[in-house]
Amino acid sequence: MWPLTGYWEDVVEVSFRPATPTVELMEWDGDRRPLDLEQRDYRVRYCAYGMDLADEDDAGEQYLLQFWPAPPDLDKIVRQETQAGEYRNSGH
Repeated sequence: MWPLTGYWEDVVEVSFRPATPTVELMEWDGDRRPLDLEQRDYRVRYCAYGMDLADEDDAGEQYLLQFWPAPPDLDKIVRQETQAGEYRNSGH
């Protein structure tokens, strides 16, 4: 696991296990990127900056997705500082 910096406004962690040998990340624009993951248990950290700026033309949003081997555990909201993060974390 990597240390978490104060830069990221919203951070969540979840457990993940690939269901198939091929895993792809689909970006917002529909582009797909292959991920080189074994079929084992992982912890995934999703970090976001600038989600409240998403409606602006030059939003400056940034995202970071990290995977590391770990046993399954409960989902966790590590940091929630934006209205967009609060909305997404509430199950909408």
